[in-house]
Amino acid sequence: MRTIYTPGFVYNGSEWRNRFGRSEEFPEGANPGVLEIDVNDRVAEVRFSPIAKLEDAQINVVLLGFDLTSQIRAGENSGRELRHDFVVLGMTSNRLRLMDGNFTGSVELPQTTVKASRYAIAAWVSDTNRQSPMQAVGGWLPGY
Repeated sequence: MRTIYTPGFVYNGSEWRNRFGRSEEFPEGANPGVLEIDVNDRVAEVRFSPIAKLEDAQINVVLLGFDLTSQIRAGENSGRELRHDFVVLGMTSNRLRLMDGNFTGSVELPQTTVKASRYAIAAWVSDTNRQSPMQAVGGWLPGY
């Protein structure tokens, strides 16, 4: 996005402004394929099976923190403690290998010093020249 503001929503790699007070739902897109991720010991093993022919792909992974708090010292919320969920604590990307029409690879999860009560990942596969997601998955990281 050209500017950052709260709340800012991104859908399919672009800013999405139709979010409040409207009955519109997210537009449906075509099924690009199946994305599977297995996480073991801070490494995500990735397999993406595209439906259409694809020349190049990368995996993008963000580590999310939940139930975080911050003490606000200035501004309209001065003196308050705010609670936050879905906080991006780190991001990593890695190019995937094409083998027999499927993309495979692995990526080490981002490291963080932030202590959260729960952690999760959100991951998406994209063309290496664009950040727009083709397919996405997410899930909790128990014991992280």
